[in-house]
Amino acid sequence: RVDEKYIGQRYNITDTHGKILTSAIYDEVINIKQLPSGLYYISIVGGGMISIDKFIIVR
Repeated sequence: RVDEKYIGQRYNITDTHGKILTSAIYDEVINIKQLPSGLYYISIVGGGMISIDKFIIVR
């Protein structure tokens, strides 16, 4: 689930090589079902700031 403070802001999910895999506006749930196992980064752009965090998918 998405933290309420990020709803309505743009996000990008990138792989470890910096390739943008998906980009959209935050709503309540981000669908990551199409992503295979691996390490990814999510960047959130809004309010004049950019937040970057990493996450792992294990299937």
